Amino acid sequence: MVAAWQAQGRAVHGVSLAWRQADDLAEAGIDRGNVRAFSVFLDAAKAGGIALDRRAVVVVDELGLLGTRQGWSCCGCSRRGASGWRCWATTGSARRSRPGRSST
Repeated sequence: MVAAWQAQGRAVHGVSLAWRQADDLAEAGIDRGNVRAFSVFLDAAKAGGIALDRRAVVVVDELGLLGTRQGWSCCGCSRRGASGWRCWATTGSARRSRPGRSST
């Protein structure tokens, strides 16, 4: 998926609860400069430090590990200014096969 989004000219960002898991997203092809821990991503997005427009995709690794408030914060951030960026959430099983790679 990551390669397809990038081929479409989309900016792909990867976020996870902790840096260690976020770093794994770089192995899926997401530019290391676009990989962050969730709290760092959210702070930067709220401050306007990350360009999130309708061409952006944010891959949230292990969405189930985020708290309800964190998840709603991310949703609220995506609605701010009707920027229209997309969110792609993974689960533990998806992370084991690495986002953007076939599990076969």
